This record gives sequence, C-alpha cells and structure tokens, in this order.
Amino acid sequence: MRRLSLRARILGAFLVSFLVFGLALGMGLARLRSLGDELTVIDVGYLPLARTAAKLESFQARLETDLTRLSRLDALEIPRSAWPAALYAERVREAVDRGVAIVDGAVPQTSRAQERAVLTSIGGQLEIIRTTHTEYAEIGTVFLDLVESGQSGLATELEGDLLNAQSNLETEIELFSSRVDESIRRVYQRTARAQRRAVVFSGGMALVALILGMAMLALSVLALRPIVALTRGVQRIAGGDYDVRLPVGRRDELGILAEETNAMALALQQRGEEAARAEAQRLEDRERIARSERLALVGQMLAQITHEVRNPLNALSLNAELLREEISELPAERVPETEAILATMSEGITHLERVTEHYLALTRHPELVLEPEEPLELAKGVARLLDEELRRAGVTLDLTGEALGDVAMDGHQVRGALLNVLRNAVEAGAQKVDLDLTRENGELRISVADDGPGMTPEELGRALDPFFSTKASGTGLGLAITRQIMEAHGGSIHVESASTGTEVVLTLPA
Repeated sequence: MRRLSLRARILGAFLVSFLVFGLALGMGLARLRSLGDELTVIDVGYLPLARTAAKLESFQARLETDLTRLSRLDALEIPRSAWPAALYAERVREAVDRGVAIVDGAVPQTSRAQERAVLTSIGGQLEIIRTTHTEYAEIGTVFLDLVESGQSGLATELEGDLLNAQSNLETEIELFSSRVDESIRRVYQRTARAQRRAVVFSGGMALVALILGMAMLALSVLALRPIVALTRGVQRIAGGDYDVRLPVGRRDELGILAEETNAMALALQQRGEEAARAEAQRLEDRERIARSERLALVGQMLAQITHEVRNPLNALSLNAELLREEISELPAERVPETEAILATMSEGITHLERVTEHYLALTRHPELVLEPEEPLELAKGVARLLDEELRRAGVTLDLTGEALGDVAMDGHQVRGALLNVLRNAVEAGAQKVDLDLTRENGELRISVADDGPGMTPEELGRALDPFFSTKASGTGLGLAITRQIMEAHGGSIHVESASTGTEVVLTLPA
C-alpha cells in the first residue's frame, strides 16, 4: 500500500489537531453554557425565591404571635387598629406576588425543561399559599369582627378554624421553603458534578493536546531530519562531490527527491568522468602527437645521420676484413699486435652498427603483422635467447604463468619489446628478474620485475622518453621503442620504481 505523502500527513495531523481543539472548544463552550444556565436559574430564580420563603416564614411567625395574643382574654380589650395582623397579612400577599413574578421571570430564562417544570410547580405552590393565606385572612377578619363586637363566645368557637387555617398556611410556606431549598441543593449538586466533569474533560483535552503537540513535534523532527540530510547532500553535490548518495528509505516526496538527487549526482558523476576521460584522452593524444612530431623530426635527423655514418662504417668494415686477410704476410712478431688492433676496430664498428640500427628502429614504423601467438611460448623463446647473456651477467630469470591461449600480435616486434625490457633490467644491475604473464578482462599483462637499484621520481618521470638513460653507455631508446610497439598494438607500457627494484608492465589487447 502506498504511503501517504509528507504533505498529506502534515495536513492530516493539523486537521486532527484542529478537530480535537474544535471539539474541546465546542464541548467547553457547551459546558460553560450549561453552567451558565444553572447559575442563571439559581441567580434569577431559586435565590430570590429563597429570600421570599424566608420573608414568608418571618411574616408567618409574626402572624402566629399575633394569633396567640388574640387568643388571650386581655387581648380582647385591645382596639383592632392596634393589631399588626393586617399589616403582616398584606406583606404576605406582597411576598407571594413577588415570588410569582420571580417564577414568571425565571421560567423563560431557563433552558432545562426539568427546571422549568420545577419552577412552574413552585409557582403553583405560591398560588396555594395565596389561596391558603386568603382563607386565613378571611377567618381572621371575621374573628376580629366578633371580638370587637363583643361576641366572645362566637369568637371562641371560630378560634379553632383560625388555628387550622394558620396551620395550613404554615405548612404550605414550609413546603414552599423546603422545595426551594431542595431545588437550590439539587442545582448546586448538579453544578458541582458538571464542574468536576468540566475539570476532568479539560484535563483530558489538555492531555490530548499535549500528546498531539508531542506527536506534531516528533513528526516535525522526523520530517526535518531527512530534509537536513538532503540539504547537506545537495550542498556536497553542488560542491563537486558527486560520489554522495542520499539514503532512499521513504516513499513520499522526500524519497522521490532523494532518488532524483541521486540520479542527478550519478549523471553529473558520469558526465564528469566522461569529461575527465575525454580530457585525459585529449592530453594523451596531444602528448602522442607531440611525441610523434618530435620523433619524426629526430627520425629524419637520425635517418640522415645514420645514412651518412653507415657508408663509412661499411667501408671500414670491408677494409678491416681486407687487412685481416693480409695479416699472414706480416712478420710473425707483428701478427698479435695487428690482430689486437683489428679486433678493437671490429668491436667499434659493430657497436656503431648496433647504435645505428637502434636509431633506425626508432625512425621506422613497420606495419604490424598480427598472427596468433601463445604468450607463454613467446616468453620462453625470449628467455632461451637471453639464457647465455643472463648466465654471464649472473642474473636469475624466474618465469611464471601458464598457457593463456593464442593472442593476435606481431610476434617479432613483441619479442623485441620484451628483449629491450629484460636487457634494461640486466644492464641496470639486477640479480633476479621475475617474468609473469596473466590474461584477464580482455587484456594480456606481461610483468617484468627486477631487484635492481630502482629509479628516482625524476628518472621515473622520464623513463619512456627517447635518448634518456641512467647508464653511461645506454642509448636511451629501449623503452621508447617498446612504448612505440605497445601503442601500435593498442596496448600500453607502465613503469613503477622505488629506491629498490623496478617493475615494467606491458599490456596488449587480448
């Protein structure tokens, strides 16, 4: 299943956060509204009704006191205008009217149906108190009229009804007061429960908000971590380090961006490598052209010089042979001296002829004659050819390798190249030479390693240059000719040397 994108996850997290906070806000507002309704019904309903109940109880107590005084005989002699019963009766009526007005004003402001029903019931209770008080007031008025008219007997008979009416009024007022108190207690308990639930809910929402905040923080850290790594990788790539590869372990936009960045780095790396190879090839071609031009110029000079030198050398060689034929005619005591002189002349002529042949070999560019050759057999043939020369120089040649199969090459020229390298090792003073042949990755590799004195870095840098030699009697053409042969085959020559020992590696396409 495809993973959600980073943008979708972040937007989803914010959406969840907004929903949670919106839910918390909505529920908080609802609870606040509920608490406000509870406080409203208490403030505009039950508390004023409680004060009304207190007044009614107070007025009822005063009425009861007056009734007690009326029941005494000495009270019958008091004038009617001196009794406060009428005043308290009026105040009871005012309190009841005030309570009914409170109920009528509180019911519309109460959202809970239960509380509206309770308030309506309390309003009905006030109406009962009004009716009961009216009955009480009527009996009390008749009682006072009888007392004032001197009809004590009738007043005494009516006293029981007055007491019953007073008791009924007291009962209704107490019932009204208890219902108001019970309603206040019930609303307060409900408000307290709502408050506790609000606290619990607020704490839960705070915990959820904290968890969401931590989750958002973790998501931000996880989202920014690959962005930081991606930024650093891009900066390194921009700085030219095309080997950088960004980790691709995601399937979102960052993973796609990392893949594209890696592809870009690979493309830049390949392009840079191609440019480097092209530049190296260009420099190599330029160097080869320059070397060829130098060799061509030197070759022309050498060809001319060699041509001028070979004719006298031929004449000298012919005259030396003629003189050797005339030695027999000399006195016996002159023969040894003359033969020694002729031998010296012949050695010098031979040396000059060898030098001129080297020069001519450098100037000639014979066409390659590619034929199948077994490299191991070719190397063994070169070793046999040098066997006597190596024995006289005290050099041990160790040939390692196995039959590698035929390789297309100009065997004559490759033999000459290998002879040049081996003779260089012998002339450099080596005591042991290792000749190793391997074939892999479409390439024949011929390694010649000796234990000679080696070369300095400066000498190593010029080892393949024509006419450069570390030997006093060397022509400096052996490795240059070898290089020419290898490059003509499409191969190469590589020289490595240290303070002790030198290794020359010849490579040919195979």
